[in-house]
Amino acid sequence: VIVYCDNEAVCGAWLRGRSREKGVNSELQKLLPELWSWELDLDVRRVTSADNVADAASRGANPEMGRQGFSFIALPPPPHLDSYLVA
Repeated sequence: VIVYCDNEAVCGAWLRGRSREKGVNSELQKLLPELWSWELDLDVRRVTSADNVADAASRGANPEMGRQGFSFIALPPPPHLDSYLVA
């Protein structure tokens, strides 16, 4: 699975499988075993914020999105991911 990441620290943590940040490590410790159990291999690729068409939306500000014709549909997450989500 190809994952595009615009956060250098997060990209590095994925590639190393660890981070100096306790919160990031906690998430990796939950996610990596799940990915391995599904036999998924992540190919993490760096993308600059300037090249990231989802950057504005991910920051909660999307003035450009209307012009580009993007629309978002809210989908419920699969139930098996509930333990990873924060309400």
